[in-house]
Order: sequence, then structure tokens, then C-alpha cells
Amino acid sequence: MAAVIVGGLAIAWINTIVRQRMQALEQDFGAIKTERFYQGVQVRQGMRRLNELLLEFQVTGERLPLIRFRTEAEELRKWIEARIQESPAEDERQIQQQLADAFRKYWDDSMQLQERQGFLVTARRRIDDTNDRLGEISAPVLKLCDLLTEKQRGTFAAFLESSQVTLDSFQQWIKISLVLLLVLSVAVAVLVYRGMIAPLQVKLSESQAIIARQEKLAALGSLAAGVAHEIRNPLTAIKFRLFSLKKSLSSELADNEDASVIAGEISRLERIVRDFLEFARPSEPEASRVSARQLLDEVSSLMRPQLEEAGVRLEVSNSDGIWLHVDFQQIKQVLINLIRNA
Repeated sequence: MAAVIVGGLAIAWINTIVRQRMQALEQDFGAIKTERFYQGVQVRQGMRRLNELLLEFQVTGERLPLIRFRTEAEELRKWIEARIQESPAEDERQIQQQLADAFRKYWDDSMQLQERQGFLVTARRRIDDTNDRLGEISAPVLKLCDLLTEKQRGTFAAFLESSQVTLDSFQQWIKISLVLLLVLSVAVAVLVYRGMIAPLQVKLSESQAIIARQEKLAALGSLAAGVAHEIRNPLTAIKFRLFSLKKSLSSELADNEDASVIAGEISRLERIVRDFLEFARPSEPEASRVSARQLLDEVSSLMRPQLEEAGVRLEVSNSDGIWLHVDFQQIKQVLINLIRNA
């Protein structure tokens, strides 16, 4: 029982640890979004788009590229500033703050390119000058984009390494849990066997032994009943011969003590055999209406000689008018046994 409790507590403890680590991993994964690791790339792409719009404006002189430049530049600025609050590491936030400052300076420096001047220069010259100026004002921003990309790449690598360690630990805890579950299952099976199956087997063995003993007793009872019948037959012959012998003798010889003792012992043997047969194969009672007075008088007269020899006096109360519905011989035997035992 103690092993089952300890195993259950160990599994619960492992489950708690795994759940806590899973929550920590989910929090880390939630904090490290995929777009975080592409901030530098996205800013670089945005800068390329802005430079292309300014260059188009300077070459064509149309207002639509300028309007798009201003709109997309404002959106990119807001996006950069919003990412600052999402960074979990202080060093990343510092780089992103520097990137936001560099982008604002880029905006200020691009104001000159938002005005189209020098109509006498050639288109080739305008493109080269604009490209040079855009490269100059974009360089700080692009440099910080590279720095941020490198920093976030290292953070992402550390996150992957930590996640791999956590997954490896999960595998170990799962293996330990499986072993504990196996041990716990075996312990529960042993407890169930000891608490339920083993006692049932013992009771079954005891029941089988009792049934076998009863079968032996039943067989012995049948055998004994047969023997009793066989004994009863010679007793009947001896009793008949004694009766014939007494008839052929004179009254003095027929009533002598030896003949009386032989007759009494024969009667006792018959009673023993009859009682044994009734015990081995009890018959159904034959109930009839019996007078309680007659029943008690017969029992009293039958038991009086034995009681007087033992110095016991049996008194029978007045029972006139009392009738019983019983088997006369069986209730008579019951009363005799009660008096003998008393």
C-alpha cells in the first residue's frame, strides 16, 4: 500500500514539473514571435521601398510616389517604435531604440529629397546623385538593421537550444513516469491479488475440502445405514428365538434374571439401531392430534424407574384439556432426551 501511495505521489510530482516547464516554454515561445527575428530584414526591405519611391519621385517628378513615400515612412516608423516594447531583452531594446532614432534622422535628412530641384541636370546625373544621397542617409539605419538581425539570430539560437534541453528533459520525465506507472500497476495487481483473489482462493480451497468431507460423511452414513440394517436382522432373529425359548420353559425359568437381562439388552440394541437410522435418514414427521396428558404420562411412566434409581423425582403438572398437533413418537423421544440430559 505504501508503494502505491509513493508511486502516485511521484507521478503527481512529475506531472507538476512537466506542466510548469511546459508553461514556461509556452511563455518563452509566446514572447519570441517569428516576426521578431525578421525585424532587421523587414526594416531593410522597408528602407529599400522608401528609397525606390524617392528615386522615382526625383526621376519622374510625379507626386504619387512622394505621397506613397510619406505614408509608408510613417507606417514604418510606428512599426519600429511598437517593436521596442515587445523585446524581452534590454540590449535588443537599446538597439531598437537606436534604430528608431536613426530612422527619424533618415526622415529628417530625406526632406531635401522630397523637393525636386535642378531641372537642368540630366536624368542620369539625377539618378546617381539621388542614389548617393539615399545610400548616405540610409547607411546608419541599415547598419543598425544588421546589428539587430545578428543579435536576434543569437537570441533565437539560444531559444532553440533551451527548447531542445527542455524537450530532452520531457523525454526523461516521460520515461520515468512510464517506469513508475509500470511499478504502480504491478503493486496494484499484487494488492488486488492479496486482498481479493488470494482470500477467495483460500475460501474456495476450504469449501472444496468441506464438500469433500461432506461427501465422505454422506458415503459413510450410507454405509453405516446399511450396516445398521444388517445388524437389525439378526437382532430380530435373536429376539424371536428368545421369545420362543421363554414359551418352552416354565414360568420360573422364563422370568429369571438372565432372560430379563438378555431381553433388555436386545431391546436396547434395537433402540440404538433405530435411533441411528433415524439420525442417518430422518423421516418426515407424521403430525396428529395428541393429548398432552397422555404424552406426559407415558414419558413419566417410562422414565420413572431410571429416575428413582438416580434419586430423582419427576412431577407432572395437570395438563388436562391441552391438545398438541405433533408427531407423537418424535416429540416423545425429544422429551425423553430432555429428561435424560437434565
